[in-house]
Amino acid sequence: MKQVVQIGVGQTAKVLAIIYFTMTAIFCVILAPFVLLSGQSENRVMPFGGGVLLGVVLIAAPFLYAFVAYVGAALVSAIYNFVARRFGGVEFELTESATTN
Repeated sequence: MKQVVQIGVGQTAKVLAIIYFTMTAIFCVILAPFVLLSGQSENRVMPFGGGVLLGVVLIAAPFLYAFVAYVGAALVSAIYNFVARRFGGVEFELTESATTN
């Protein structure tokens, strides 16, 4: 058995932030045409049917998700490192791959 004793806080947070940014950006690109083509409405509070506001949200969402993922991953990594020092890390078993080139 192998044991994860420490997780790199900054690197883990950076990688997860990039992953979350990418996933959210893909989702927003797919969703954007539907939101922006939603058309106008008779609602005086949101005269464009919320399309403009939602468009801004779609642009901001990947950055917001990346920030939240970075902070969350850094916090979880730091807590893991604290717990692993006192109680031991997560254990896992490794095996050699049977792939042939």
